[in-house]
Amino acid sequence: MGGWAENKYRLLALYDKLFSTGMKNKWDQRVYIDLYAGAGYSRIQGTKTVLMGSPIIALTLPDPFDKYIFCEERPELMAGLKARVERVAPTAGVTFVPGSCDSEIDRICAAIPKGSSGNKTLTCVWWTRSISA
Repeated sequence: MGGWAENKYRLLALYDKLFSTGMKNKWDQRVYIDLYAGAGYSRIQGTKTVLMGSPIIALTLPDPFDKYIFCEERPELMAGLKARVERVAPTAGVTFVPGSCDSEIDRICAAIPKGSSGNKTLTCVWWTRSISA
């Protein structure tokens, strides 16, 4: 991940916070989906700087989402993400989808709570790739 990553994650955190907080009293369920979740942290190439990645940012918001769906095709990154989620937000409602988001779209969609007139569901989807630490 290049030096632009700090700005990318700062903007992503701002948008996540605006989305999660702004919608918390308007929807019954807010779902966060990360299609290229990585390991939860990202290292800036050529430095020792490690940043929270999009999954960890989303899990540590002041007004957390009601459900999280993290998809990652690289098993070693998924294992790292699972360990970090357990440490950072052990009670969060997280569904892990191993594999490529392209081939696992049915499993991803099946994990989204079904909306209805009595259960309004809003989904925030991210699909940015990164090199994860």
